[in-house]
Amino acid sequence: MRTALSKTDLKAVKQDEIAMLAESEKEAAKTEAQSYTEQILKYIPAEVVAFYIPALGAAAALKPTTTGTGTTSSAYGYVVWLIFLLALVGTFIYTHKNSKTELKQKKIDNVGQRSLLKAAISTLAFLFWALYLGGPFVGIEGYATYGTLAILGFTFFTPAIYDSVPIPFPSLLRKPK
Repeated sequence: MRTALSKTDLKAVKQDEIAMLAESEKEAAKTEAQSYTEQILKYIPAEVVAFYIPALGAAAALKPTTTGTGTTSSAYGYVVWLIFLLALVGTFIYTHKNSKTELKQKKIDNVGQRSLLKAAISTLAFLFWALYLGGPFVGIEGYATYGTLAILGFTFFTPAIYDSVPIPFPSLLRKPK
């Protein structure tokens, strides 16, 4: 049995294809915008992210409020900065320790220096990501713009920097006098 297609049927099929193409282009654009944030998150240990986001949520209960006497609570600012600093230091320590263990298992040379480099990169990634999210930086006008630009630059330059850093570090090759 043969089916005859009319011009109306062909137009409908063509419009469906155009709609599907437009939808896939929208998804591709959305994915591209999210990919920078996703790429930077790959450098940050999941445990740090799992600590930071809920901790900021919990600290939101301390947001400045006006009391009956007209004074405001400033505990929120201190707590948010404390959370940020704990996560920043935690990123460095956690990444350094875990990458050192991982590199030792793989029997790679210069484990200490390589793990320091990886920890420094992860810590910098966390700093830029935290700037993008806000947290303690909300008081800085344009923090999201600065964070976005930092993430874009970090994502663009980090692979080149990481691959070009000589291991062992040249300053560590000198023998003490």
